[in-house]
Amino acid sequence: MAMMRRFLMATAAVGLLASGAGAPIAQAESPEGIVSVSFRGTSGRDRVSCNNIVTEFKVSPSSGTIEWDATAHDIDISFAAQDLRRAVLRDVVITPSSGLLGPGESTVVKVSGSVATPAKQFWVWVIAPNSTGRGGVGVGFTCQGR
Repeated sequence: MAMMRRFLMATAAVGLLASGAGAPIAQAESPEGIVSVSFRGTSGRDRVSCNNIVTEFKVSPSSGTIEWDATAHDIDISFAAQDLRRAVLRDVVITPSSGLLGPGESTVVKVSGSVATPAKQFWVWVIAPNSTGRGGVGVGFTCQGR
């Protein structure tokens, strides 16, 4: 037990020294909320010209605060075990592609760029930490004229 106390005291002292001026280090908890997306209140649509994508959707927390990231994929990665680095569409531009939103806040996310033929669909996944690890929602888009 004495060894554990010495370790904790040494860790606290290092933390105080690392923060400079003797101020304690404050660690904020990670935001944990539920992601919500909608086309409502935007000019966005789920049917797009994949040669020249111009659409948008709104991101907001349906509960809590969210620290979200959005990526475009050519496969539906709706299973939590899927790796979000797979099948990323580099020619689809998402602006903004990340952010922090509190209760009552929202932001409009613009999607532009292109998806190569022969793709007929693509998804933008909006992911945020939550009480079970990470959660999110996919916005599916269908290519018109293909």
